[in-house]
Amino acid sequence: MKVEVNPGPTDAHTILDVPSFNFDDQKYEQLGTPFVLKAGDNLRVTCTHDAGLRKLLPQLKNSRCDTSCGVTAPATKCAPGFSSPHLRHERRLLLSPTPSPGETTPRADAPLRTPVWALLPLRVFLGGTFLYAGLSKILDTHYLDHTSPLGVHAQMLHAATTSPIGPLVSFAAEHPTVTGLVIAFGEVAVGLGTLLGLFTRIAALGGFLLALSFFLTVSWTTRPYYFGADIVFAAAWTPLLVAGDAGLFSTTARLRAAIRRRRQPNSTPDDVKRRILLWGGLITATTAALGGGVIALTRRTTTNPKPSRPTDPGTNSPTVIAAVSAVAVGSSTSFTTPNGSAAYLLRPSTDTFMAFLATCTHQGCPIAPTGSGFRCPCHGSTFDGNGQVTGGPATKPLINVPVQVVDGQVTTA
Repeated sequence: MKVEVNPGPTDAHTILDVPSFNFDDQKYEQLGTPFVLKAGDNLRVTCTHDAGLRKLLPQLKNSRCDTSCGVTAPATKCAPGFSSPHLRHERRLLLSPTPSPGETTPRADAPLRTPVWALLPLRVFLGGTFLYAGLSKILDTHYLDHTSPLGVHAQMLHAATTSPIGPLVSFAAEHPTVTGLVIAFGEVAVGLGTLLGLFTRIAALGGFLLALSFFLTVSWTTRPYYFGADIVFAAAWTPLLVAGDAGLFSTTARLRAAIRRRRQPNSTPDDVKRRILLWGGLITATTAALGGGVIALTRRTTTNPKPSRPTDPGTNSPTVIAAVSAVAVGSSTSFTTPNGSAAYLLRPSTDTFMAFLATCTHQGCPIAPTGSGFRCPCHGSTFDGNGQVTGGPATKPLINVPVQVVDGQVTTA
């Protein structure tokens, strides 16, 4: 790239001559000697390139072979046929008296209505959610406990019975600690990479695969399918998988620019890639350690609030549920409590009746009878006939509804 003022045999003056310009590393260039352009001066920017690259670079598709243009200051358009947006952007930077505010992330100074900002809210939400999910698993004392019904081992065994990839889930359940740690730290890495703009497409691919695996296991039996969040998360990752971070608040772009500015003359592109991977991994590990420490400290120094309970089923006015003879031993029937809440009445033995609210204690989804207990179709939590948790993510038992038998009728107590 060469920038000349008043090209010709008499007044020609070259203010910038770059034999090999790297368009992937655009930045503000400070001239060694200031040069003042006067009205009427002719400024010519000459750029040459390998014509064979037109097939690879869409921005050069319609440009002429010599890709050069002459402009008269302070004109802003090149000659017809010159259509490279990268070169026009670079000319603007060269003529600018101060560095562009987006010199390290070229698109951060774009107007808010431009498409480059469209993915930022999605990126913040997905990154924050996966980071929180991963750290929550790491700090959960039940997560890696093989004997706990809330642990990853119990959840995988339960999912294997209904998942379309059941054999693979069963194999993973044989190594619950390794599988659990891969999931948890994978979510942390995906969240950090997305938030920091660090290898964003790779992070989006990881997030998509994690969400897809959750859909095929935990959420596979959710009906209707849109009740489950995992399929939505899988779809939400695809825009970032296609577009990446678009250079907006991108740690990778900053690292690449900094490393290329400081690299030795004899360094190769592979050296740059290795340095980016090294620094990127170091940033991710440091951020994860700091974030985990803050959350652990917060959990130790705060008192767990009293968990919220579903609405009281209402016990002031007894309501007839069913006749004793209408409920067979070992069966259940649905009814509505005096305050309008859905519930189930069970008869485990001849003289025993019990009832529970038909609401999962995880996130309030309606439960359904299955076998000798209940199952939540939203996230797969299971409960036995006594309302106790047999499979997470729910941690609290079902809410008991007091009942009694009066004159051959089962009523609320």
